[in-house]
Amino acid sequence: MAMDVTVDASCGKLVLRADASVARTKADGTSVTCIDRDGAALYYADGALYLENGKSYAVGGAFPNYAELMDETAELCRTLSVSKSVDGQNKVYTFTAEGDDASALLHLLTSDEIADAAALSSIRVTLTAESGELMHMTFAAENSGDLHVNASAIFTDASAPAVPDEVLSAIRSSGGAASSSTLTDDALRLLHAWGELTNDISSSDISLSADCGPIVLSSTLQYDRSSIDGQSYGCIRKNTLAVYFSGDKICDASGNSVDAASAQLVDASSLIDLCYRLILDGSAGCERVSDGYLYVTSTPEGTVMVLLKVAEVTSILLASGLVRVATCFCSVLKVRMLLYPVPFSLVA
Repeated sequence: MAMDVTVDASCGKLVLRADASVARTKADGTSVTCIDRDGAALYYADGALYLENGKSYAVGGAFPNYAELMDETAELCRTLSVSKSVDGQNKVYTFTAEGDDASALLHLLTSDEIADAAALSSIRVTLTAESGELMHMTFAAENSGDLHVNASAIFTDASAPAVPDEVLSAIRSSGGAASSSTLTDDALRLLHAWGELTNDISSSDISLSADCGPIVLSSTLQYDRSSIDGQSYGCIRKNTLAVYFSGDKICDASGNSVDAASAQLVDASSLIDLCYRLILDGSAGCERVSDGYLYVTSTPEGTVMVLLKVAEVTSILLASGLVRVATCFCSVLKVRMLLYPVPFSLVA
């Protein structure tokens, strides 16, 4: 089962808008729902929500499992009065959910914050079938004061993506025990911005430096990345030297192998991914600042600070050991990365 879900909901000043691709699959005998929501990859299994690194959260908050809309709607079709009309090859089924039935749907469509604050009266559900096959569902709140909900689920033939090994391992080790904390809007904002940042094409100027007292290191690189037919390709340039790579394959502009020193330049391309992994693995706090949102997390590997402006990552700071990496992203497709020198004193 796969569908594209769109939700536009508000209650007073509370607003939720979501676009999600939803697919169910079986992995290691467990039913897993894969949801790409606004560019963020989320995985649901056994009542828990998992990020791609295997970190788990309780289902709820602003992240319902949209796949359960189909289950809940099917159950309501069996228990409520459903009207039917015919429009050419299409058959249209409608029913109105009230009370606890409407509340259950609302919690599956919106955030818990909106659902708990709303004076919900009823939700009208419309299902459209063509040639005996269910094509789409719509949901609309009715007579509910400040609550406004318009949502749709369009069924597709898309295949479910592969479930990351980290997620499968976390599902096996959890034994069905879900975390008590829920994923927040702040987390979704960061996941979405990072997805946009690493999408398709980017160009970066990377200046690396470290000041360790008597030893000062400095290097400037140019990094370009693109995706062709789903395959990622990168190029690192230093002065007149250009090294191309895809996966574990590394070569020069003529397709010839390069020496070990040149091949090491490729390591610089992993800085963005390193910051992302550290943010996911840590417990990042979020603070509203004058020009956006500032995320900070500390891990044994280093401290990461990420600044978002609107929905774009505009700067990243990574500090670890004797090296501090500061990256400044000007836009999603045009990236500028700078590493500022940091003074250190060596203590015996």
